[in-house]
Amino acid sequence: LDRNLHRLFSKLLGQTRDFTVDVFSGLTKEQFRRARSVIIRSVLETDMTHHFALLKKMGVHQQMLKGKPSETWLESYTNEGVNYDPSLDMLCFLLHQADISNPAKPAPLFEYWADRILQESFIQGDKEASLSLPISPLCDRETTDKRQSQVGFIKFVVQPSYQILGDLLPRFATTVFPYIDSALEYWEDN
Repeated sequence: LDRNLHRLFSKLLGQTRDFTVDVFSGLTKEQFRRARSVIIRSVLETDMTHHFALLKKMGVHQQMLKGKPSETWLESYTNEGVNYDPSLDMLCFLLHQADISNPAKPAPLFEYWADRILQESFIQGDKEASLSLPISPLCDRETTDKRQSQVGFIKFVVQPSYQILGDLLPRFATTVFPYIDSALEYWEDN
C-alpha cells in the first residue's frame, strides 16, 4: 500500500509529475505549492503519532471559536503566541477520522476492516522481527488480542475523536455514534 501511495504521489505531486494525469495543471506555481503542502500534511497527520496533538488542536479551536460564525473556521488566528489555521487542521482531522473510522461502520464492515488493519499491523510486526527490531504495539501476531485491541482502540482513540467531531457537527453524532456503540458492544461481548 505504501509503495502504491508513493507512486501515486510521485505522479501527481513529485519531481517526475506525469502531466497526462495532472489534475493540478490549471494551478499557478504558488497554488500548486500550497495544494501539495496541504495534501502532504493531511496525509502525514493520519499517522497515529499525531493523533493526540491533533485532538488537542481541535479542542483549542473549539474553545477559541465557540459561539462564532462558522466562517471563522476559515480564518487563521494566534493564541498564546501560537499561530493556528483551523480550516487546515479541520481538513487533517477529518482525513484522520476517515482513517480510524472502521468502528464507525455498520456490521459486518467494522469487523472486516478490523481484520484487515490487524493483518497490516502483523505484516509490519513480522518485518520488524525479521530485522531484529522490537515489535511495535499491536503488531505481534502471537500476543495481540484482537478483541482487546479493538475495545481499547474504540474507547481511547475513536470515541474521544468522534466526540469532538460530534460536538462540532451534532447531526454527525446522531448518525455515527450508534455504529460506534454497536461495534464496542460487539467487541466487549465476543
